[in-house]
Amino acid sequence: MVVDVLRATTTMCQALGNGASAIVPCGSVEEASLLGKVIPGERVLVCGERDGLKPAGYDLGNGPGEFSSARVRGCVLVMATTNGTPAILRSRPALRTIVASFLNLDSTVQYLATAQTAVTIICAGEKGGPSWEDTLLAGHIAEGLRSSGFDLRGDGARIAAELAVSTRGKPLVELLRQGAGGQRLLRQGFGDDIDHAATRDSLRLVAVLRSDPARVEIDQSV
Repeated sequence: MVVDVLRATTTMCQALGNGASAIVPCGSVEEASLLGKVIPGERVLVCGERDGLKPAGYDLGNGPGEFSSARVRGCVLVMATTNGTPAILRSRPALRTIVASFLNLDSTVQYLATAQTAVTIICAGEKGGPSWEDTLLAGHIAEGLRSSGFDLRGDGARIAAELAVSTRGKPLVELLRQGAGGQRLLRQGFGDDIDHAATRDSLRLVAVLRSDPARVEIDQSV
C-alpha cells in the first residue's frame, strides 16, 4: 500500500471517483510528458507537479479539486509527482499495491481486513524523509487493521497507530495543516487542497495498481 496524502494518492482517488479510467504513474515529469504523447486511442491528460507546482505544458497539476468529473471522466491520466508516483513504482514487486487516502480510508481498511493478508504501508514522505500527514494516515490504517484482529509488527506501525489514537477527535484538516507538507502548500496558496484531502470517507472505492502497463484503477470486484 502507498499513501501520499498531500497530494498524489488523494488526487488519484478523487480522479478515479470522478470517472477517470486509469492513472499511469511515472518516475519523472519528463517521462510523463513523453508518454502522454504516445498512448494510442485514448483521451490522455498529463498531470502532476514538481516541487508542488504544475510543470509547463501539463494539462493539470496535482490538486484534487482540479480533477472534476467534467475534466477527467473517461480519460487516462499520465501523472508524475515528486514523491507519490515514485513510491508507487517502487512498490511493484508486491503481489498487490493499494493506493489510499483519507477520502477512501474506511473502504480500504475493510478491503484489507477481508483479504486477511500481510500489509506493508509505504509512506511517500518528503524527498526520502518522513511526513506528518502520511504517518497519520498510515496510523489510521494500522489502527483499523489492529481493530480487525491484525498484529502490528515493527515500531513504525506502532508509532503511526499511536499518533492516530493520540490525535483522535481533533479536526483532520487542522492536523493536515500542521506538518511541513501542509505548511508548504499553505505558503504556495493550495490551502483548498488540504481541505479536500481532509474529507474523510467521501469516496467508496479501492484503488489498485495493475501491471503491464502499470496503471492505477478502481478494483471493480469490491
